[in-house]
Amino acid sequence: MMIFIKFTSGTAITVDVEEHDTVERLYHEARAQRSLGEFKLTVNGQQLELSKPLSAYNIDEGTVIHAD
Repeated sequence: MMIFIKFTSGTAITVDVEEHDTVERLYHEARAQRSLGEFKLTVNGQQLELSKPLSAYNIDEGTVIHAD
């Protein structure tokens, strides 16, 4: 599924993940695409824990996740 990560700069990237993937996999994919330092991922105001699967946060196709 394709999801979007929106950065505080206003730019966004698209990441292809599966719902059983962990937040950590998403985090590392985003860092690889943008060559960034550390940041936090949030959705609907909730900070995502790296060890949890994306499905724990009801993340599905087209979800926008914020990177701060």
